[in-house]
Amino acid sequence: MNRETIACFFTSLILSCGGSSSPTTGAPAPTGSYAGTYDATYSGTYVVTSPPNRPGGTSTASATITITDLPSGQLQAVWQIPPNPPSGLVDFNVDGNKGTATGTGGMCFTGKLDNGDTQTNCCTSCSITFSTNAFIQPNAGTFTGTTALGIPYSGTYSGTWTGTKP
Repeated sequence: MNRETIACFFTSLILSCGGSSSPTTGAPAPTGSYAGTYDATYSGTYVVTSPPNRPGGTSTASATITITDLPSGQLQAVWQIPPNPPSGLVDFNVDGNKGTATGTGGMCFTGKLDNGDTQTNCCTSCSITFSTNAFIQPNAGTFTGTTALGIPYSGTYSGTWTGTKP
């Protein structure tokens, strides 16, 4: 996984449910209607702010995102971008078919990049909108990392995850 991919890697997963409305009918959605496993893709941009004068760019990624119901009526999202293990989780509140991150249950995620760097991404603006068997999840945040040679770097990212149930 490259730095561009990891910049997006951890930002995903703004998924929600519980007491929501069905995206197609407006009627209350049954418990667990958004829960499940989604095949997801990411597309976004990133800017390296430190060290200075480093180029930014675009990034893409693919992941498996698993959404489960929580007893509180919220949803929890966990994702995996190969070859990393599941890398974090986020809890979400839902209103109708739209959700926002609760600020608990995660929000920062860490993984190893293909080039040997280790990076942590923290989602600072995260939401999700569900439709039948799919979601769109715009997000933005910050990242920090250390290259394989021990050089620190940091920056910002923004992009969108889209997911569908197979």
